[in-house]
Amino acid sequence: MSHRFWRRLCIGACVALVLGFVVWVGVREEQSPQRRFDVTVAIIASPAQIIAESPVSWTWDVRAPVGAMASRSGIRWGAIAHPGEWTAEVTPERSGYPKVLVEESAAPVALPMRWTKVGTLPLPGTYSLRAYAVVDGVPYWSPEYGVTVE
Repeated sequence: MSHRFWRRLCIGACVALVLGFVVWVGVREEQSPQRRFDVTVAIIASPAQIIAESPVSWTWDVRAPVGAMASRSGIRWGAIAHPGEWTAEVTPERSGYPKVLVEESAAPVALPMRWTKVGTLPLPGTYSLRAYAVVDGVPYWSPEYGVTVE
């Protein structure tokens, strides 16, 4: 085969790689949720110590600009801590907190909003938890809190 053939083949392969990369980056960015609002999620009332199976009131706040809507909000918990800031890619189901303490998932709710729900932790131990809200399709999280169950 001629030198010209191999040259064209290499140029074609390079063009295909560059185009493939451009398409991949575009698709990847479309799949990543974008945070459009300045949203703050915080647990307002979280006891540091409770008795197993005892009902406890949990209060959390979701602060957002007027017009933002929350489709879901709640508190998730688990035995393993997951500290640090979380990005928009961390959904409630992929959070690492396998249990739902309390959740509000009715029709979309206008923000800002404060929820108070009663929930129980079933077994003695030390647990980590976070409140979350899905605002216009994007998850936002509170800092991590710890609780000891006796």
